[in-house]
Amino acid sequence: MKWENLGRRDYESRTHVRDIPDDELVCRCRNITAGEIRKTIGEGASALEQLQEKTGAGTGCGLCVKTLQRILEYSQLREPGPGDIEFIEKRPHGLPEEERTVDEKCADLPVLEIQTTEWVELRSIMKKTVTRGFPDYSQEVNEWIKLFLRWDLGDPEYAEHYTELQDRAVETLSRDEILTVLTWYIKEERKRAGLIAQALEDGTLPALTQRLHNITS
Repeated sequence: MKWENLGRRDYESRTHVRDIPDDELVCRCRNITAGEIRKTIGEGASALEQLQEKTGAGTGCGLCVKTLQRILEYSQLREPGPGDIEFIEKRPHGLPEEERTVDEKCADLPVLEIQTTEWVELRSIMKKTVTRGFPDYSQEVNEWIKLFLRWDLGDPEYAEHYTELQDRAVETLSRDEILTVLTWYIKEERKRAGLIAQALEDGTLPALTQRLHNITS
C-alpha cells in the first residue's frame, strides 16, 4: 500500500511513523522521502521549522506537516548514545533507568519556567496564504516532554482521571494526580496544538512541575 494519504487525520492515526519506508514520499509537493527527512533530523534538525527550512517539506499544501512532526517526535524518543554524556550523568547514583523509582524519575524531571512560545508559520504556495501552524517549543520543553515519555511516567487512563482533577488547585494534587494532568497536556497537545504553550504562559505547567519536584525530592 502506497502512502498516498499521509496528510489525512484518520490515516495518520492508524499508522506508526517507524513503519514508513525510507523510499516513500512524505511530502509530494516537494518530492521529499521519509529517508531524506530522517537524514536531515540526524544531521541536527530538532524542530519542525528547521526541518522545513532544510528540506522544503511541508511548505506547499501543508498536508504532510503532521507526519513531519510525528517523525520528529519519534526520533527524539531514541535511546541515549555514547555521545549523550550529559544526559547519562544526570541519572541519580548512576542507576540504570529500569532500577530507578518513580519518585527518582519525577524528581529528576526539569522544572519548567513561565515562557512565551513562538509559532511556526506555514506557507501554502497553492492558496498563497500564511497561517500560524505549530508551536516551536524551546529545547527545555522538548527535553521535558522527551524525558516524561521515555521514563514511562504517563497515566494510560489519563482521559478518565483528568475529568476529576481539572478544577483542583495544584497544591492539593498528589504525585500520581500530577502525572495524570501532565499526561493530559502532552497527549492532548497532539490534537490541539498550542495547549502546552498556553499552560507555559499562564504558569500552569511551571506550577505542576515545581509541585512534582517538591513532593518527590
